[in-house]
Amino acid sequence: HSEVRRAPIADEVGREFARADLGYRAEKIVIEYDGAEFHETPAQQAHDMARDAKLEALGWKVIRINAKRLFEEPWSILTEIERALHERGRY
Repeated sequence: HSEVRRAPIADEVGREFARADLGYRAEKIVIEYDGAEFHETPAQQAHDMARDAKLEALGWKVIRINAKRLFEEPWSILTEIERALHERGRY
């Protein structure tokens, strides 16, 4: 399966450094939900940014979602995912 669901993602030497909430392994797209309880602190935000930078350096596209965006602009999430899938040859 191409889907990523809490599956480990390894770096260039095979060391696991991330577990994506959702995504598409073949297309290297990660979809992360930033819940307030885990992603509000400056320390966690800095960790997320460093992790995203590493994922992107390895060719992954990272799409971040939070509750505000989910409830106020759900279409923007769908559009971003659709665009990423299209850009990466899914359809």
